[in-house]
Amino acid sequence: MDERTFVDEVERDFAYLVSDRGFRVAREVFDPVHFGNGLVEFRSQHVGVQVTLDRSQILIDIGPAGQSSDNWFSLPEVQSHFDPTGAEYQYQFPERWDDYDEMIISEIRRAAAALRPLIGPVVTPGFDAWNELERRRTRRVRAKYRALTGKNLPESKPEG
Repeated sequence: MDERTFVDEVERDFAYLVSDRGFRVAREVFDPVHFGNGLVEFRSQHVGVQVTLDRSQILIDIGPAGQSSDNWFSLPEVQSHFDPTGAEYQYQFPERWDDYDEMIISEIRRAAAALRPLIGPVVTPGFDAWNELERRRTRRVRAKYRALTGKNLPESKPEG
């Protein structure tokens, strides 16, 4: 897949962010040397959405526009906020495919469709669940660390 195919497909399938929700394309990156990885980042006044192609997998991250995308939340994390008992979006990594480009395009479309019903509540003025999402993430990380090591994760010390 070349850069324009990836970027054009993302911009086409996520066009509702721009046309309906006031986002703009803030960044486009494509690296054909390293697995053909790429990303397209959309930003509105309050929210950012990053669509990443990483080793044949389409990933979606969402977060406050004023925060680094490194700290944003995955699509499944945001979905679980709105429907804790519902089925989360599952990232897929197909073992085989007949046409690589068609497989990636199919995954981009699937991700765009999964994000669409969530974006309205997330961009609503006053959406303030970011701190709760961060608390949930911290609890999950601590539980996983405990399960893997049998120990509690050390408390982080405030900087300063």
